[in-house]
Amino acid sequence: MYTVHEQAEQLLTQMGFSVIPVLPRSKKPAVGWKEFQTRLPDSDELKRWFEGKASMNVGVVTGAISGIVVVDFDSAEAVEWGLVFLPPTPLRSMTPRGQHWFYAHSGSPTPNTSSRTLQIDVRGDGGYVLVPPSFGENGTQYRWMTSDGACPKPLPVMTADMHALIRQGQAPAPVEVTDLFSEES
Repeated sequence: MYTVHEQAEQLLTQMGFSVIPVLPRSKKPAVGWKEFQTRLPDSDELKRWFEGKASMNVGVVTGAISGIVVVDFDSAEAVEWGLVFLPPTPLRSMTPRGQHWFYAHSGSPTPNTSSRTLQIDVRGDGGYVLVPPSFGENGTQYRWMTSDGACPKPLPVMTADMHALIRQGQAPAPVEVTDLFSEES
C-alpha cells in the first residue's frame, strides 16, 4: 500500500500524469490548478503538497498534459453500458459511485462532457479526476482495479466516435439486418 505522497510520485514519474492535491474528502483542488493543465508539477511541489498529509486527496489532470481521457461512470447501470459499448482498458479504478476508465488522449482537443441520461462524464482537456488512495465525501476510498495501479502501456485511444457516442446519451441505433435467406432472394 502506497502513502499518498508515494502514489502521487508514482503517477508523476512512472505514468507522466500531472498531479494536483485535492482537499480531504472533497473534489476541490487545494491549489490553483490551471497551470498544471500546461506543466507537470515537480518533486518539490509534490513533497510540499503530500508528504505527511495522509488525508489529502490526489487528483490527476486529464487531457493532453497527462495524455489521458477518463470516462467516469456514476452508477452500476453506466458501467454496464460501458462494458457493452466501449473498448476495455487495463487502467480502471473504483469510485464511490462507480468506476473511472482511463484511455489515451488522441492528440485532438477532447472537451469535458456529461451525459445525464447515461450518468457518464468524460474528463478530457481542462478536467481532472480523483485517483486512489483518495476518499470521497462519503468516506468511500477510490481503489485501483489492478493490484497496484500500474499502467500497462499503451492504453486504448479515446476516439472521436467513442466520445460522440457518450455525448449522445444513448445506445447506438440497432443495425437493421436483412434476412439473406428469405424466400424473395
